[in-house]
Amino acid sequence: MNSIEEQINGVLISRVIFDTGIALAAAFNPGGASMKAVRLMETGDIRVFISNRIRHEYEAVLRHPAHQERYPFMTEEYVSIELDRFDTHAERLPNPPTAFPYQRDSNDEPLINLAIAVSADYLVTLDKDLLALPSHPDFASLPHRPRILKPGAFLAEMERRLP
Repeated sequence: MNSIEEQINGVLISRVIFDTGIALAAAFNPGGASMKAVRLMETGDIRVFISNRIRHEYEAVLRHPAHQERYPFMTEEYVSIELDRFDTHAERLPNPPTAFPYQRDSNDEPLINLAIAVSADYLVTLDKDLLALPSHPDFASLPHRPRILKPGAFLAEMERRLP
């Protein structure tokens, strides 16, 4: 795997994609690993990329009535604050073309294709289909592919790398 992490002031800055489940888990549990990963975006320790479609998915999931019913703190104001976190700190790009069709779960294609388009170093997810992606032969043959990690493993990796 080729890494194109950027070096800023002597520090490597990783390029990261958060799947929709990370935005949701961060909102549900402000002290959990997903929110800790999101906070690395806020501090500038990582560069997070979202596409227009992924941003729309974040909003749809966070505003889903079932989540707001189950978690009373998920008010409109709270959801707006969570979305603003990404609007302010993530780099938003147009939807990339499909470079990698993923038949196992076509709903994951926008994340995979964004990761390919921006040469992401990491794709952080809790999704079992995305976590299975490294064993896909076509994915394994890509010249640059992100490491796909759960939030806890991603945080451990960042702890080893960040000063």
